[in-house]
Amino acid sequence: MVRIHPPQYRPDEIPAAPSAPLPRLTKHESEFIFMFVRPLLIGIAFWLAGTIVIRLIGQHLLRSDRALLLYLFSFVLMAAITPLLLRGTNRREAVTLLMLPTLILDALACPFFATIYPNVDPAAAGLFGGWMLICCGGAVAGVWLAR
Repeated sequence: MVRIHPPQYRPDEIPAAPSAPLPRLTKHESEFIFMFVRPLLIGIAFWLAGTIVIRLIGQHLLRSDRALLLYLFSFVLMAAITPLLLRGTNRREAVTLLMLPTLILDALACPFFATIYPNVDPAAAGLFGGWMLICCGGAVAGVWLAR
């Protein structure tokens, strides 16, 4: 068996480090965490606030005679505020995290609509599902249109 020993240098003969620069990260790790956790937390806050509002006054909001007005107002509102909420992030990536709680948790709420929202007519479950999609669509449109 052959043993290989590292070369022995005198202190004045130590070879210089390679001169090629090491790659640098463009953003600090905490900035990456901020970019992804913040939109998710905002999305959870939106979902929670929306759930509470529907629980309290859903019978007045989710009415089929006002569906188009509710959809239009919600789409425009989400398109206007989402770019502002996602300042300082890659908005097109962050909007997916913003919508995620609504898309997952409200989809799970739909089969149990009458139980979760006893104050709202069970026939409004479809209107509720459409409203959630309209809000998410407004958020995406707002981000893509705000350059």
